[in-house]
Amino acid sequence: MSGHVDDSDLMNLCQEILGKGSCLRFRALGGSMFPFIRPGDIITAKPITPENLTIGQVLFYYKDGNFFAHRLKEKSGNSLMITRGDNLPFNDNFITPSEVLGKIVMIERKGKKIDMESGLMRLVNWTIARIPIYWLIRSVSFGGRIKRALQCTFP
Repeated sequence: MSGHVDDSDLMNLCQEILGKGSCLRFRALGGSMFPFIRPGDIITAKPITPENLTIGQVLFYYKDGNFFAHRLKEKSGNSLMITRGDNLPFNDNFITPSEVLGKIVMIERKGKKIDMESGLMRLVNWTIARIPIYWLIRSVSFGGRIKRALQCTFP
């Protein structure tokens, strides 16, 4: 018996867990959401319906054989949505509601928990959706003050 899990089996498992209204915890691997979500962080996804999606939320979705946790930047009714990793200079391809598995509600890092549904974090998420961190970090460093401020906010 192999220790490898097929992507379609993993996708089905995620859909089953979230489809029952349960939360799903997993370790972030990539750096596309840095510094907001860092490789090694434990993130928790919770199911969400398309009509409850709001700009700024970090969505957990499956597209073209890959799982993503990227920020919702724009949406057109309940049909097409645009997401982007905070650390990326470009938007992702359109996604549809059927590709969305849930939204990220918690980030755990070094024993600390960041509640993505708190009032402060909703404001932070909404702001980041409109002012990409990627451009702030790379084009306006102010001697590294912005980067240090972000690291203080999310230890």
